[in-house]
Amino acid sequence: MRNDTVLTQPASAAKAWWTVSLLIFRSRFSVILDWMHQQAARAYAVTDGFHSTCGKQIQFWITKRRRQRD
Repeated sequence: MRNDTVLTQPASAAKAWWTVSLLIFRSRFSVILDWMHQQAARAYAVTDGFHSTCGKQIQFWITKRRRQRD
């Protein structure tokens, strides 16, 4: 019986170590995912603003050109 407890202790210690390391990895991975999501949202906002600005500028040129023709 004493032999069994000695054999199960390293296994439980390894299991505890894996559990703790998995929790640390998950917390760090979620931080990385949050940062990536923020960067993607920021990049999307910048490109969306850029496209709307370009669209307005192109519309301005088209209307200016039409006015010159008329």
